[in-house]
Amino acid sequence: MSLIIRDALLTDVEEIAIFENKCFSAPWGKMTLFNEILNEDSTYLVIVTEDEIIAFGGYQNIVGQGHITTMAVKEEYRNKKIGSLLLSTLINHARKEKIFDMTLEVRRSNFKAIKLYEKFDFKIYGKRKEYYSDNKEDAYIMWRFSDELEEV
Repeated sequence: MSLIIRDALLTDVEEIAIFENKCFSAPWGKMTLFNEILNEDSTYLVIVTEDEIIAFGGYQNIVGQGHITTMAVKEEYRNKKIGSLLLSTLINHARKEKIFDMTLEVRRSNFKAIKLYEKFDFKIYGKRKEYYSDNKEDAYIMWRFSDELEEV
């Protein structure tokens, strides 16, 4: 399978929105996706095969720290290291932009995502009570302090 990693484009919004609706119980809307792709402080990437977007993710540069805002892999492409590829690409992109510390929120019940983030040296530093509006689930706050870490 041939994969291409590239910046998300405004022309990708429709496909990403459909994809997000399948992956998340509270997906972003098209306007949010559109605005995030246009945001000069944000970086959003897609991984594509010959004919479809199979993964999407991004981060915002918030005062020199990276906040991973979203990350998803289509269900049929999970457990094939696509999530690792996307996350390592986001981390390396941030490092090139001189962003060394990164954070994210993740559902407490999303054990696979937590395991992936831990593989890339993210650690749980706190919890946001009832963070997710769809079911009031708590979120773990994870950080990766990378000034002493090598590129991934």
